[in-house]
Amino acid sequence: TGILSPSERGMKHLYLENHAYFVTTVTRQREKCFAKNNNCNILIRVLQFYRDRLNFSVFGYVILPDHFHAVIQVPEGLSISVIMHGIKRGSAFQINRSLNREGPLWQAGYYEHVIRDSKDLKARLDYIHKNPLKTGLVKDSESYRYSSYRNYYLDDDSVFRVDRIMVEAG
Repeated sequence: TGILSPSERGMKHLYLENHAYFVTTVTRQREKCFAKNNNCNILIRVLQFYRDRLNFSVFGYVILPDHFHAVIQVPEGLSISVIMHGIKRGSAFQINRSLNREGPLWQAGYYEHVIRDSKDLKARLDYIHKNPLKTGLVKDSESYRYSSYRNYYLDDDSVFRVDRIMVEAG
């Protein structure tokens, strides 16, 4: 079932229940607030809280200094906009409180891409896992703490437990 719904930017998005989305959200003015581990840990806790509360799946994620990517499976009866609103609102509130500041943390809206098939899913997960390396944050993906690369390739769920999914090599 698909529903057309306006986004925060006024663009129309087609929301499909029970589909996976690749989502990206960026900090206001590309502020590098996630260069601090404490803020990354807050975002991880908020993501875990909403996953438990709203019962969606997270197949992959990466937190970079000024943005966040995830692959999220939206269950029936829920929309990606509700999930993203909760994550952005909850993380902004807690991070602003920890930094003793006010105002927006995130840019309005977010980017979304409906995952079409297993090849598309693999490409999005590969993109997520290579992003810290590509942006020069680390010399190897194993070294980056806030990525599902650690879950899939190092069997390390210590930061965040993703809902691992087997994807055929394409």
